Amino acid sequence: MDASGASSSTAAPWISSSYGVFMNHRGPDTKKTFASYLYRPLLEYGFRPFLDEQELKVGFNFPCQIVVAIQSASVHVAIFSPTYAHSQWCLDELVLMLKSRAPIIPIFYKVDPADLRWTDQKKEGVYVKALNELQMKKTREQEPRYDSATLQNWRKALSTVADISGFDLNGKFNGDDGLLLDAVVKRVMELMALMAQKKQLYVTKNPTGLDDKTEDFETRVLAQQHRGEVQVVGIVGLGGVGKTTLAKEIFNRKHSEYSNSYFLSDVRENARISLHSLQSKLLKGLFHDDQGTKVLRQGLLSSKIFLILDDRSCEPGRFPFTQ
Repeated sequence: MDASGASSSTAAPWISSSYGVFMNHRGPDTKKTFASYLYRPLLEYGFRPFLDEQELKVGFNFPCQIVVAIQSASVHVAIFSPTYAHSQWCLDELVLMLKSRAPIIPIFYKVDPADLRWTDQKKEGVYVKALNELQMKKTREQEPRYDSATLQNWRKALSTVADISGFDLNGKFNGDDGLLLDAVVKRVMELMALMAQKKQLYVTKNPTGLDDKTEDFETRVLAQQHRGEVQVVGIVGLGGVGKTTLAKEIFNRKHSEYSNSYFLSDVRENARISLHSLQSKLLKGLFHDDQGTKVLRQGLLSSKIFLILDDRSCEPGRFPFTQ
């Protein structure tokens, strides 16, 4: 993202769906060229990329929307271009991307990976110059605009990403945007498939009657979907009859159809120990951060989420999160 500042103090609305890919880029360099070219195929493949110009909601706090998009994305794409390091926004996003621990795909677009690796004042390069200029910026009170810790975090983030295997436009691709685009899209597809596999839960091989039970469950759920309401479905029965196995199989088959999903296990036992800890685990599992009950309620009400609460005791006629 590249903006001059947020014009509203209004809290950002909860993004209606989690994003698959967050695109970190410098607007003047790539927004109307490579970033836009990459956005289209990712959108067509159903990966829901976040490109600020397409996704930001007018009238709400931009930084809040950016933070939520970064935290919810499964894969990050960082497009490093000649004036990238002139932007505080780009650098702040990069720091957040590394903190999220999601995979990052670096794209060196008309810059050399060495420009990111060596950014101290004694070296030469386009990013050294940009960071030195940021370091010299002053506030109206003639105080440094960016403190030494912030500058050090930016330099460290750039150096860290320089050591991640990425795509160099001027190297292997000989300046051909088309070849670079194809390679990046392919890599995103590989990472998204890998992330989906990691979300798969272990289910006992060839359990008796599991396919029939799963298909029956799916039929019952599909019959209710036209109502457009939150669906709460209970799987009940005596201990040891296979409720958790059925729930895991349903999760494995259906989670990819939702923008966000989570399987919260051992709910009854964890609730007995600490409800706050259970809530924190749910927040981190769904939204990658523990931000409190207000965010949880907003996220559950406005996002298309597939949530399974395993081993949950309920009062007759009442299910969790329906109140």
